[in-house]
Amino acid sequence: MPVSDKFGSPEQQKRFMEAVARIRARAHLDRSYLCEGIDVDANKVITIDQSHNRGLDTSVERNPTVFSMYGENGEKTVKFKVYSLFRRIGDEMHDGNPLVKALKHEGGYTMTAETENYMWSLCREIAKKIALELDGKIVVLAPSTSELNAMVWNHIADIFPNSREIGEAPLNKISTEDIYDELSEDDIFLNAWVSLVKDEAEAMRRFHKCFSEMGPYFKLHSLPVQMRHVVSRTMQISKSFEFNFGDGGEIIGNDLLVIDDTVTKGHTLKEAYRLLTENFAPKSVTCLTLCSKLYNPKNRG
Repeated sequence: MPVSDKFGSPEQQKRFMEAVARIRARAHLDRSYLCEGIDVDANKVITIDQSHNRGLDTSVERNPTVFSMYGENGEKTVKFKVYSLFRRIGDEMHDGNPLVKALKHEGGYTMTAETENYMWSLCREIAKKIALELDGKIVVLAPSTSELNAMVWNHIADIFPNSREIGEAPLNKISTEDIYDELSEDDIFLNAWVSLVKDEAEAMRRFHKCFSEMGPYFKLHSLPVQMRHVVSRTMQISKSFEFNFGDGGEIIGNDLLVIDDTVTKGHTLKEAYRLLTENFAPKSVTCLTLCSKLYNPKNRG
């Protein structure tokens, strides 16, 4: 079949391209109409592209993304709400987020100061849309090996004047060494790793290499996507917080807002929810993230 018959006549293609040009021109004039995605050049420099929303939808018009997750509180399963400033678009086998990696200075990704300032300005505009719903909560930063969670909150904190960050972090990361020791004796994890790689010796080599490059604190996202569900814990109640505020301090009986950078499978948010509710009985827990879970453009929702 000739290409022109399959994809439209030259005249139809011309009219299509003219329509695209008009949309792009309008986008430059009307900021609320933008469908901004991200582009990554050969040097791994991130830019926000006004002509598409591939990879990450950063538009003020279509964000935030709001969805529910289910967490455990003792023997109960409880639904809690997650707000995400940007919507990630892709599939779970390619879930790396270049923008987040640039902000964390990982993987060689970078962005110019101009791009970063523009990105934070978009975050602020989106956060203003949910200020009434989220203001007045006690803010808890999900434990992280980077400063990104703190950066997210610092850039939008003034939009929530009645919220305040908790004085001492109640949660902290578990060391890589402790997780390594646990998983080294976990047959389910090791068998899953071998099944993924197929060759036992190569699987063990990759397993040890992965942990040796991880740093002092365990990073769930350093594991292959298919392996993450096997890990049961990545954080714990801070011994210092437990010693100083064994009764829960500011947490008990209050509404909490947990800040995290990205939702992958939701492991971090579910674990934070479980630890906070089981140990300190807050009134409620809501989460706010910079980037949402992945939405496959081939599927609706």
